[in-house]
Amino acid sequence: MKRTLILIGVVLVFAVFATSAFADGKYAGEFLNIGVGARALGMGGTFIGIANDGSAAYWNPAGMGGMHKKEIIAMYCPAALESVGTDDAGNLAGINVAQLGANYNYFGLVWTLGAMRIGASLVQLGIDGIYDTRGLEWDDDGDGIWETGERVFYNPDNMKEGSDMEQAIIVSFSQNFGPGLCVGANVKLLSQSVFEYEASGFGVDVGLMYRMNPGNPLMGEAASGLSVGIVARNLMDMSQMAWSVNEDKLDANGLPYYRDPAVYDGSAQNLMYPSVAAPAPATIPMGVGAGVSYTLSGMPGISAITVAADVMVGGILQDQQLMDFSAGMELWIVNMLAIRAGVKQLAGPTADLNVFTGSAGIGLKFADMVEVNYAFSGLFNIGAQDGLGAAHRMSLSFRF
Repeated sequence: MKRTLILIGVVLVFAVFATSAFADGKYAGEFLNIGVGARALGMGGTFIGIANDGSAAYWNPAGMGGMHKKEIIAMYCPAALESVGTDDAGNLAGINVAQLGANYNYFGLVWTLGAMRIGASLVQLGIDGIYDTRGLEWDDDGDGIWETGERVFYNPDNMKEGSDMEQAIIVSFSQNFGPGLCVGANVKLLSQSVFEYEASGFGVDVGLMYRMNPGNPLMGEAASGLSVGIVARNLMDMSQMAWSVNEDKLDANGLPYYRDPAVYDGSAQNLMYPSVAAPAPATIPMGVGAGVSYTLSGMPGISAITVAADVMVGGILQDQQLMDFSAGMELWIVNMLAIRAGVKQLAGPTADLNVFTGSAGIGLKFADMVEVNYAFSGLFNIGAQDGLGAAHRMSLSFRF
């Protein structure tokens, strides 16, 4: 076991120093950074050092080792985003072209097999109401190429509404190596579809978790004390998205269906972006995170109180290493009602893109078999908008 732990330590340490080498795809797989589970999100997404429910595989797969029951979890998150188009003069401002309807969902299963835990989960983001504006005409200077400064003419007849669908299927594994010590890993199958473009890829995560007093709820022993977790997401350069063009979504001229046939004759003249060549493969930035939590339990009227903090380092944009922080707390009253709050700071490539935001949530637990959780993210927002912005998250868990 000692050799195994040394090997795991070497991998994680190497991952920290390798992070800056994989920085050429900031937005590839970006939906995987939103977070899952209303319980975790109510604490500001501070869950690397906790990771003890059905969403554990997402935050730190090693955390599944601390679960003593099988669990099914589902999360639903509706959101509304805005896209801004051109005004009558062709200026990019002023008109809300579309109200984007976004649905962000998660489903997870954790199964116990002795000292082993296996899991399967689905993360899915769908955005409807996206307008394809590549068919718009512009004030061309004669070269047939749209350039910055040339006016774009808003015409809804030359736009087509479409959607973006992104999802990840995650298969997870965790193994206990003695009291309180667990290791885990994820294999992620990724896909995305937007207009005529499609992408697929995969990623690998590894994690380590140590709980000072893991307890055993089956014996009436609650977990308490210090817990420490480490996770490396999207290891090395294996996490990539390879793009292709779905030819079924092109017309006879090899161009996308985004113009009314009664108006558009199929030629490429005066198209802002006539090419439908597949984009270059994009690397999903690697991230290394650590979390610590401390739980006090057994107090009169209070089943447990947990405070936690996480840090995540990611390498994006010209080898920059950006560091995100979060902190949160959870208070359980008579093991039935939970109150949660958290904050997080996300570092942007420039100061004006930094985000500082807060969240809060509540939870109800019934006989440790059914748990309902709610979180509101974006309680306050300083700086740029984070992910889906202000949004409601609702989760339902079953343990058996």
